[in-house]
Amino acid sequence: MDTIVAVATPPGLGAVGIVRLSGPYAPAIARRVFRPAKPTTDGLPPRYAVLGTLYDEAGDVDEALALFFPAPHSFTGEDVVELHCHGGPLLLERVVRLALSLGARSAEPGEFTKRAFLNGRLDITQAEAVNEIVRARSDAALRAAVRQLEGGLREQLEPLREGLLALRTEVEASLDFPEETWFDGLTTLSKVEGGEAGSVAPAIEGLLSQARRLTATYHAGRLLREGAKVVIAGKVNVGKSSLLNALLRSQRAIVSETPGTTRDYIQEMLDLEGTPIVVVDTAGIRAPGEGIEAEGLRRSERLIEEADLLLAMLDSSEPLGEEDHRLLALTAGRERLIVLNKWDLPARRMHPDSGGAWDDSPLRRAQGGEQGRTTAVAVSALTGEGIDKLREVLVKAVRGQTAALAEGVAVNLRHYELLKAVEAALERAQQAVGEGLPLDQIASDLTEASNRLGEITGEVLTEEVINRIFSTFCLGK
Repeated sequence: MDTIVAVATPPGLGAVGIVRLSGPYAPAIARRVFRPAKPTTDGLPPRYAVLGTLYDEAGDVDEALALFFPAPHSFTGEDVVELHCHGGPLLLERVVRLALSLGARSAEPGEFTKRAFLNGRLDITQAEAVNEIVRARSDAALRAAVRQLEGGLREQLEPLREGLLALRTEVEASLDFPEETWFDGLTTLSKVEGGEAGSVAPAIEGLLSQARRLTATYHAGRLLREGAKVVIAGKVNVGKSSLLNALLRSQRAIVSETPGTTRDYIQEMLDLEGTPIVVVDTAGIRAPGEGIEAEGLRRSERLIEEADLLLAMLDSSEPLGEEDHRLLALTAGRERLIVLNKWDLPARRMHPDSGGAWDDSPLRRAQGGEQGRTTAVAVSALTGEGIDKLREVLVKAVRGQTAALAEGVAVNLRHYELLKAVEAALERAQQAVGEGLPLDQIASDLTEASNRLGEITGEVLTEEVINRIFSTFCLGK
């Protein structure tokens, strides 16, 4: 296998930059570009940081550290050398060019991790975890990725894999020896005879339940990896852009007293106490119109449909209007928080018979008829009153959607799609049992389920799928 090289640290300026080599000629190339401060006769000692100088034909390039990790006890399972120098992009590029001139080739995205997988250092789920660690946007996402790197997903998949294997073994054995009765303590299959299925249905149902439990972790995992999409919706000039700015604590959105200033949505990433949230400011809810305003409304309605959590904004200083009722209808039955904005206008919401007390009827109106599903928070996006409380409620609401994950590991989109295929194959097997179809049909469906599960764990993977997985990795990883 050839020797690859790439910069392993992010692009841009930095105090330290790392150039990584992996392959049979990594140590030889390192000897040609790195001179230890204390010369040795036997090269770089394994797993020690050696101080020295990078150099080329023109002279010294930089002071650096070199670390040698011999095969098979390295990340890739091959000989690996890391050259730690100063983090200037021009300098790092020069070191890479040196390695290329001595026979290395540029690594493809994710190729170091791909080699770790191909050399048996990681299974495919652990390799994917490396990418998720790099891309983690929050502490929670990072913790989940680390658990996966430690083998957490493989451990969760193992009972399903073993159960499928045991059931397939019994069914296929019954095809070969129809006069025998087969038992296995790992399944509830008790008897198969005469080439027809006996009591295999409970075993299949148990496997289906396991697959569905794993599939159900996808939503929580997506929220951790990508951030929960929190959509701010409300009528024009209710203060949506001001609320976005208040949540971000920066002036990201244009705020104007002119209604309809926001014609398209604005999206920003926010980390609230380690919880990733994508906040979206939409165009105002209004009566259907034409042109750009109509398109803005259509996009707002689509975003409302896609939201993980809705912030339905009402003007606490005014009675509910037609647009407010339309908003409440659009968001009914969804995960939402009612945000009562403009709470800084007490004169406009003072009840005439309250003796000077503030009128909380907008709060009651917003919560009415929702059977306890809706939480309402009073804020002033202008003064900041109630914003901390809203942020607290936001975190609680989003964490509520990921609480089921606890300390477990969530599947990603690739795993999710394959698990759905596992479910479909098991459902076909279940239907075949119910209809009394021959055992070979059930065996075929169980084999299909095993193969799709094998694609998750890496036991059944084509070169095309492997390349597609690692193409999403960054260069140098």
